[in-house]
Amino acid sequence: MVKKTSATITLKVFKESYINDEYLSWLNDKEVTKFLEIRFQKQTSRSALSYIKSFKNNKNKVLWAIFSKSSNNLIGTINLYDIDKYHLTSKISVMIGDKSYWGKAAYQALVYVISYSFKKLKLRKVIAGTYENNIGMNFTLNKLGFKIEGRLKKSRLWTKNNYVDELIWGLFKKDFNLE
Repeated sequence: MVKKTSATITLKVFKESYINDEYLSWLNDKEVTKFLEIRFQKQTSRSALSYIKSFKNNKNKVLWAIFSKSSNNLIGTINLYDIDKYHLTSKISVMIGDKSYWGKAAYQALVYVISYSFKKLKLRKVIAGTYENNIGMNFTLNKLGFKIEGRLKKSRLWTKNNYVDELIWGLFKKDFNLE
């Protein structure tokens, strides 16, 4: 999928040129990264570029930029990773950096990328992991038809000396009917 457009968002394969001050500010914003593993280290243009380059010519993962259709501004990213051509599975994650799109853009982006994974990549299952206290993403995954398949007890550091469970969600192709 090179480009996909809905009424409010457009997805494009992420390019190095999309790394700018605003993007970097999201990567270091405690609210934006509250449930992301990148929050433990300061993110720089070098670390962002290294991350983006890791997707180039890699058949096991894909990163898309999410743009607002109305403003054409970058508002977040979504990716498939650990794409397994033998087991026909992949993991998925999303980050909406522009807070004015929270509760609006992630769902649409997830629908597109999940549809792509089932139709184009011919996968049979998409997997997501969330912190148990990430109410918004847990709600969204449930709405998309994902089911909780596992719980890793106290496996994610939340605050100093306070750990929370990680929920493992799965969605089979046969259960996805939002295309």
